Amino acid sequence: MIKKIVRYICYFIYYNFAKHLPVRSYPFGGFGNWLREILAKQLLRKTASKINVHKGADFSTGNTVSLGHNSDLGIDCWIRADLTIGNNVMMAIGCTIYSQYHRFDRLDIP
Repeated sequence: MIKKIVRYICYFIYYNFAKHLPVRSYPFGGFGNWLREILAKQLLRKTASKINVHKGADFSTGNTVSLGHNSDLGIDCWIRADLTIGNNVMMAIGCTIYSQYHRFDRLDIP
């Protein structure tokens, strides 16, 4: 029960405050990156010790996303998928990944 409440609080803080803090190169950007990392570690399914979550990264509730060591979620990225991001991965600005509306039963059809 306590863990669920902490998760809801982290979710609220991330999407209403931390997501909008500036990138590292701007004043207070280091604080923004630090806060987004702390909150993402509470929200994502699994994270490594060293991750980077940039301004505007949107991963819904995060319970279907895993992020590997030395990897980042790029500026304004948008994830709606059951996704494991490996080690040493950098996402581009505005990268969008979703799998909700795709069928995977027929691999011969693109």
